[in-house]
Amino acid sequence: MGNRYPSGVCALLKFLGAVMTVSLRGVTFYCTPGQLSADGTCPVTSGEQVLQLYNLDVDTTAYSLGMVACLIIYRFIAYALLKFKLMRWQLKRV
Repeated sequence: MGNRYPSGVCALLKFLGAVMTVSLRGVTFYCTPGQLSADGTCPVTSGEQVLQLYNLDVDTTAYSLGMVACLIIYRFIAYALLKFKLMRWQLKRV
């Protein structure tokens, strides 16, 4: 399956997937009579079914470590760019 999203959006979706995985495991859903499908069953009855429906049944450890790595890399890039900008600004003042 190819990557359909830009890298920033993809990272956000992976983070949300990890959060949803933790928050939906073990959850049970109940349907009101108006929410039942045509055959009289509830379309989704568990959090695991929701995760499978949206392809978010993933390893949360890997996603969490990936998000931490992205956070560190983005912070380093921001620091380096600010440091470069400050050095360039100081050279102009001399």
